[in-house]
Amino acid sequence: MLDLLNSIFAWITNLVPRLVVIRTTHAAVAFVRGKHLVYLGPGLHVYWPLWTELHLYPTCLQTVNLTEQTLVTDDGKTVAVNGVVCYEIHDLMQLLSKVWDPERAIADVCLAGVKRVVCQRRLDELLDDHTRIDGMLTRKLRSHLEKYGITVVQATLSDIAPCRVFKFWGLLRG
Repeated sequence: MLDLLNSIFAWITNLVPRLVVIRTTHAAVAFVRGKHLVYLGPGLHVYWPLWTELHLYPTCLQTVNLTEQTLVTDDGKTVAVNGVVCYEIHDLMQLLSKVWDPERAIADVCLAGVKRVVCQRRLDELLDDHTRIDGMLTRKLRSHLEKYGITVVQATLSDIAPCRVFKFWGLLRG
């Protein structure tokens, strides 16, 4: 009986407009009747939950620590690299209308950009000229993420080290 009353109460509350306060570090996109996008910036807003789905998302400066990759440089050396990318979201409607899982998509696009930059350079270039490599990486990622409403502020290889990779095929079967 309580479940039925709870369901009825939830349905009735969808008929009443709601207030939402959006902080200055966030923005929101409202999907009205499932298809129209409305941008809501920071401040106080009223929306109708019966036909509006609201998605709050941070737009201020954020960082992503990229997982380690083992790559081969242009001169055939194997390296392990990690990276950090600082970014801001300048067009939330663009991001949420084109990307299903923004955090994962950003990380994956950044990992691919790191691979492109590292694999096209020699090991001595990567180890000696950090400022130039970080600048190239920032420009590369900026160009790839711009179409999704994301501005890359800075990208850097936080760790790079020569390594050896050993693969044991079939020895670790359970």
